[in-house]
Amino acid sequence: MDSLQNLDPEQIKQLIGLLQTMLPSSKEAETKQPKKKSSSKKKSAFNKSVTRSKRIIDEERENKFLDMPESGMHKSDSLIDKKLNKFPPTPRSRSFDFVKVTCRICGRTEEISPKLVPESSDRYKCNQCSSSQG
Repeated sequence: MDSLQNLDPEQIKQLIGLLQTMLPSSKEAETKQPKKKSSSKKKSAFNKSVTRSKRIIDEERENKFLDMPESGMHKSDSLIDKKLNKFPPTPRSRSFDFVKVTCRICGRTEEISPKLVPESSDRYKCNQCSSSQG
């Protein structure tokens, strides 16, 4: 800042001339519209006026996806699935009986799948006790 104060008026004019040559010409300035600066206020995601204006814009917009060929592609998926599928889905063939277990912490008795029980049923811990500390 101090160095600019030491310049004489002739040097300042030369500096201004150099800076002006870097600016676009008047023809270029007419073709290029300067971008509007956004306001310095940051809009909150929770601002009601912003969400209202978005809703208005969304209501006015036309859904162009319906006019695209991709909009109906999901309809042909079932035909492709039938062609690629060698075997139909098989029904569950194995049945099981629920097992009664008692929680080792709270003492609650539940009926659960045998796959969820450890090898010794005295080590079972219910979901509620498992999610709590201790």
